[in-house]
Amino acid sequence: MKGYYHLIANRLKVKGLISELDADSIKPEITIKGAALNHLRAKHDSIQTVPVE
Repeated sequence: MKGYYHLIANRLKVKGLISELDADSIKPEITIKGAALNHLRAKHDSIQTVPVE
């Protein structure tokens, strides 16, 4: 995932949509919440969640 996020950040930077600082600070992290999380739990009982602060 890190490579994909880096690729997208670079493209946005080249187009002038984000700054170089913004592009460098993008982290490949997602948080699944709500209905999506419930859907995944129903299919895969092995998913562990991490509390978000």
